[in-house]
Amino acid sequence: KTPPQGRYIDNVVEWTEALNDYLQKGLDDFRKRPYWNKERTSRGGEALMALQNRSAMWGRSIISNCYGDGGCITTAHAAELRKKQVPAIITDPLVFENISSDPLDPVVSNWLLKSGIQRVIVGHKPTGDSPAVLSSDYTGGVEIVSADTSFSDTSYADNRGQAVSVVEVVGATENESKQSIAFAWHSTNGSDV
Repeated sequence: KTPPQGRYIDNVVEWTEALNDYLQKGLDDFRKRPYWNKERTSRGGEALMALQNRSAMWGRSIISNCYGDGGCITTAHAAELRKKQVPAIITDPLVFENISSDPLDPVVSNWLLKSGIQRVIVGHKPTGDSPAVLSSDYTGGVEIVSADTSFSDTSYADNRGQAVSVVEVVGATENESKQSIAFAWHSTNGSDV
């Protein structure tokens, strides 16, 4: 096996547009083939499901490795492990299961900063009772917040219940809080939560 041909996208806007295009193609595929084929080897939308798996995407996953789980640490030992494992990437996508990203990687910070991004918020991966914040002082200018949004009410049959997790980022002034996202959550019985 060899990794599929990829392309480098130089700015966040183009990258986001390319991901949205990939999403639409995946959703179209799912609409056409919502069930497994007879051999159970393929189904529509499988490329979207693969996005969350670094091995399936040959390390090109859009999912951030959680530095809060102890795997993405910046140490000489972690750097040496990455260096040893990189040659195997050419033939074995499973190598990505053992490679930890370096949250202090200046290449990533510079790419984000070039597009005006100073904070990345990632979620769902449990990191404890409060968000894990990696200061921009250590990452070359990009703050990373890993907030556990996986809270659920296990007393409900669906293991989710009417649980809602919120990550709120508030600036020092109203003007600094530039983006507002509003939504309505609808419960399974039709009432707004």
